Amino acid sequence: MLIDRTNGRVLDVLESREKTVVVQWLKAGVSSGLLAHLEEVTSDMWDGYVEAVKEVFEGRVRITIDREAVVKPKKVKPPKGAKGKSATDAPRLTRLQ
Repeated sequence: MLIDRTNGRVLDVLESREKTVVVQWLKAGVSSGLLAHLEEVTSDMWDGYVEAVKEVFEGRVRITIDREAVVKPKKVKPPKGAKGKSATDAPRLTRLQ
């Protein structure tokens, strides 16, 4: 999903996360003028997004990793009856993209 954070709107939902698909969309956005004044891209840590931006913009835009995409494990209470288990033994939850 591509979002304009400044204006709070969804720009597009791509068919896949593949780098080639992202590159194609970014190049079309540059050609149409949609991304003519782009200064910064915020992304999760997936290399395909970051590398696509680098390829298309060749260092002309700042790339920031979204702090919400960096998931920290939360401490959770062990389920009732789980003797000897600590919160660090609980499975870690990860955010799916």
